[in-house]
Order: sequence, then C-alpha cells, then structure tokens
Amino acid sequence: MMQYNERRELKIRLATENDVNLIYHWRNDPSTRKYFFDDSEIEKSNHEKWYLESLVIPSRHILIAEYIECPVGVVRFDVKGNIAEVDIYTSPGSRQQGAGTIVLEAAINWVKKNLKNVEKVVAKVKPQNVPSLRVFEKNNFKHDYIALGLNIND
Repeated sequence: MMQYNERRELKIRLATENDVNLIYHWRNDPSTRKYFFDDSEIEKSNHEKWYLESLVIPSRHILIAEYIECPVGVVRFDVKGNIAEVDIYTSPGSRQQGAGTIVLEAAINWVKKNLKNVEKVVAKVKPQNVPSLRVFEKNNFKHDYIALGLNIND
C-alpha cells in the first residue's frame, strides 16, 4: 500500500479533454458515488457533454493531481465572486492512504497562485463522508454552518 506523504512528488495540472474517460470511471466507481449528493451512475454520453462544457466555463477550474506522474485525484473549483466551492475525489486505488489531504493542499495552493480574487474556499460534504471531512479538517477548513434538507416527496 502506497502512502502519499511526499508532497514534492505531487503535481497539479489543469484537466484537458484527454481526461474525460479517467474522470468518468472514477466518478462512477461505487466507492466514489456513495458519498456524492447525487449517487446515481451517470451515462457516459451525459458525462462527456457535462465535462466538455465544464472545461470552457470561465468560472470553473478542473484540476488533475498526479503523484509520480500517475493521476490520483480530481479537484473542481466553481468560483462566484470571491468564493470558490471545491469538489474533490481521489482515484479508488489511492483512498485511505493520505492522497486526499495532499491533493487538496496542492489544489488550494494552485488557487492562491492562479485565482487572486478568491478569498475563501467552501466545501459541501455529506455527514457520513467521514474520510472527506477529515481531509478538509486536515487542511484547516472549519464548520461555517450546517445545511439541513427535507425530502417532501418521501
């Protein structure tokens, strides 16, 4: 089992059209989907359409994290004004080995360097997604508020 503790080995780059299949497979992996707000499997054609459109949205920034030149995570920032909402997940094979913590740290550093107008980064995490909560807490994220929901059609 690899431990992701060598920060200098992690590189962040902008996602490209060539990453569409990689991100599709990671996103649809059952161990990834179980923590998503929409945990349904996505059709490949729908993902490709969303992804290719996302690459050209000026306020959306999709990053790929590579550890020793191997992709290990994807991070998306959606920017509104001076706030960026972050979404992150790691490859199924890199989970519970420290990858998420250093991927998020590197992505935040990318924001500091490249998105000078951003003053705050926020994340929405399901309460049962304890691994993700730990990743954000290790990167000094604080609980700003609790959002509650009610499904009125259930």
